[in-house]
Amino acid sequence: MSNLLTSLSTTANSLRAFERAISTVQNNVNNVSTQGYAKQRLLLDAQPFLPDRGLAGGVRAGALLSSRDLLAEREVQLQNNRLGYYETRSRQLREVEANFGLEANEGIQGAMNRLFTSFAAWSNNVNNVGLRTDVMDRAAGLADAFNDLSARLTIRRAVLNDQIQKSTAEINALGERLQNLNQAIRADASPNNDAGVEAQLQNTLEKLSELVNFQAIQEADGSVTVLLGGQVPLVIGSQRFTLPSPDFSDPATVTISAGGRDITGLLKSGKLGALLEVRNVDLPGYIQRLDTLAANFADGDLSAGPDATGNGANVILSQGYYYDFATDPPTLMQGQPLFTFQAGLENTAGGLQLNPNLRPEMLASMRGDPPGVDPSLVPVTVTSVNGVALDLAGMGTARDPRNPNDLSFIEEFSQFVGKVGRDTADSLIVLDVQEQITVQALLFRDEMSKVNLDEEAAFLIAYQRAFEANSQMLRVLMDLTDATLNIMR
Repeated sequence: MSNLLTSLSTTANSLRAFERAISTVQNNVNNVSTQGYAKQRLLLDAQPFLPDRGLAGGVRAGALLSSRDLLAEREVQLQNNRLGYYETRSRQLREVEANFGLEANEGIQGAMNRLFTSFAAWSNNVNNVGLRTDVMDRAAGLADAFNDLSARLTIRRAVLNDQIQKSTAEINALGERLQNLNQAIRADASPNNDAGVEAQLQNTLEKLSELVNFQAIQEADGSVTVLLGGQVPLVIGSQRFTLPSPDFSDPATVTISAGGRDITGLLKSGKLGALLEVRNVDLPGYIQRLDTLAANFADGDLSAGPDATGNGANVILSQGYYYDFATDPPTLMQGQPLFTFQAGLENTAGGLQLNPNLRPEMLASMRGDPPGVDPSLVPVTVTSVNGVALDLAGMGTARDPRNPNDLSFIEEFSQFVGKVGRDTADSLIVLDVQEQITVQALLFRDEMSKVNLDEEAAFLIAYQRAFEANSQMLRVLMDLTDATLNIMR
């Protein structure tokens, strides 16, 4: 009788073990589309079969194992972090590039060409008022083109500021979610972490990796510690730290500080890293080159006087002469600059403007000896009636001595636009490669941990057959037990 009872107990334990194994398979199938879920498998432990010692064998339910591989998860996070960086960088650089007129008749290049054409036409008939007016109109158009591009880049800077602020807020929101998940994990008293909570945790870490680089440390209880940039805590167990709002007080550079320490340099990848890179490095570099080109073209450093170096329009005109016909006899006058800069915006593309005090009849077309002096103080001999106009027409091909690469103004601007285009193209090339690497990392992780319905079907059939076999055994044992009890009666 004792052997029958032992067999009944062993068979019942086996049924419970296979029932739990079937439930595990069912849970895997139910979560086949759950993002971040890793399949689980219940271990079945064979029990000792030693009849002479009263050990009847059978199986018992063992540990519940997750197929999640933390190394594969971290590789996905790493590649996802890089992908977030290159996606954001390429998108932002495309937005910047779109503000440049890429055709010869567009933007600054088109305005320069039209101004040089008007200079050439004026040099052939320097007394024609219509040609003089056209020169001033074209000069105003070039100033507007510089102003427009400068304004567009300034707007991009404001847009980047807004996106950096939103990314910071998103990081803090994910930090709060990680805090709540850590609390749920720590509150779970079961030996195995809830697969649903674990999936949410890994999914949240993956989303965070798109935004910023971090180090995630898996604690013994299943919770995670997250350090931004490998140093700045965002979440430690159930404690959360807030990433401070960026500091936009300096127009040239956005900084993020924590505990009185500038941590901007630590946040170097992910979406936030790309935004900071474009905002603090690329865009200021573009703006500086644009300002330099505008200043060189106009030779805006008027404090240097007529002896200023360079071949900008202001220097050329300031060294020329014109006759003031409002006096009798006409008075020889020193040339006036074609461009000026708005107060507070000296030598910047955004501050460039046509000289508001200049009238068409004041355009100094004549070259004299000595050049660029006050005729009322020093006698000047006119040597050419259109020499200055010819010099202005030659600006289209003349080399700018302030440019270290010995380029003309058109070539200098073309090189500038080419730099923006190369930066954008390079980021797109790297993005294409990174997309492929990220896909490979995802496929490798999924191969290890993602639910495979064919595999689950195979395990389900095996567990069902084992369950049915043990059920038949249980029925036989119950019949034998009933028969034995009837005999004993």
